Amino acid sequence: MTYFNQPFGTEEQPIQSGRYRLIRAEPCPYAHRPAIARELLGLDQHISLGTVNPVNTTNGWQFTEMDPETGVTSVPELYMNSEPDYDGTFSVPVLVDIASGKIVRKESLEILRDFTDTFKELHQSDTPDLYPQELREEIDKWNNIISDRLLSDVYKLGHTNDQEEYDTAVDRYFDFLEQMEERFSHNRYFIGDQLTETDIVLFTPLVRLDVAYNPVFSANKKQLTDYPHLSGYMRELYQIPAFKNTTNFEAIKAGYYTGTGGAHVYSRFIVPKGPDVSYWEVAYNRENM
Repeated sequence: MTYFNQPFGTEEQPIQSGRYRLIRAEPCPYAHRPAIARELLGLDQHISLGTVNPVNTTNGWQFTEMDPETGVTSVPELYMNSEPDYDGTFSVPVLVDIASGKIVRKESLEILRDFTDTFKELHQSDTPDLYPQELREEIDKWNNIISDRLLSDVYKLGHTNDQEEYDTAVDRYFDFLEQMEERFSHNRYFIGDQLTETDIVLFTPLVRLDVAYNPVFSANKKQLTDYPHLSGYMRELYQIPAFKNTTNFEAIKAGYYTGTGGAHVYSRFIVPKGPDVSYWEVAYNRENM
């Protein structure tokens, strides 16, 4: 029996404060999604957070010490505790039922949706509705498009050894950024003037562009700062505490420069001092958009 897609709201998987633990790796853009939502919605008062070492290994994501709530030392242990015959990728994020020690969700968009919708009864009263009924179709559409164009594509261009494949992927990637630059010349948030899930989905790959994708994956036609509207939008999001508090630039660099996800591309296993990330604190002046 698989435990990776258990329904919530049942006797076995209740919506209950203190019942679940989110496991993330700070370099991972997928794991960053639910970490932002957790804090933004006040779920950090109800769902605990475990963070693995930022440098992934050939043995999978490892905790620096035994995780105090799940009793494991690595993410693969969580998978095998949940499904002993599992033979897939030991990815993050995962949402763990502390009572059973088993993974109940392992797909980032599903965990994000659980946090924004399924766990709504645990939200703080003054938090935004990130998945409003009237915008759900558009949010779902754009979440999938962004995942394809800004995550799948950047990994394609970063890991290919074929010049033609690289050229195609890098042009496609930056064509999408040009579309986003035009969009944020008149939109404050991705969908009008309301913060939604899609803003989180867009933020997590783009915050990694200058510090990781540009140098490590050769996504270097332009930098984020070359797009004034898009970078202003990104700074506005970053300066929201839930986005800033969950963004660790040093961990992102360590993961991509020395972890298994990017080191074989860069091959030096040295974490650089730069780039300067102080511009993320610069005023964004977008309140009247």
